[in-house]
Amino acid sequence: MEVAAGRRAQADPVWWARLAVSVYLWFAVLERFWSALAAARADDASRLAPVGSAVVFAMIVALVTWFVLPRHTPAEW
Repeated sequence: MEVAAGRRAQADPVWWARLAVSVYLWFAVLERFWSALAAARADDASRLAPVGSAVVFAMIVALVTWFVLPRHTPAEW
């Protein structure tokens, strides 16, 4: 995409979709961590399995984000 005179290039819709998926996944990770910590606190921290599950989920989301997240900003196109 070329930059018009005095105007920045608009982002491709796919770029916005990839960014939205990445942001959504990271909010899902945060929600999973908060619920895991709440469950551990409710059990007096005797069971940390939900926290371990949240860590595994975060690692999977990090891997997916690596492949999905846009590599360039719209201004670089």
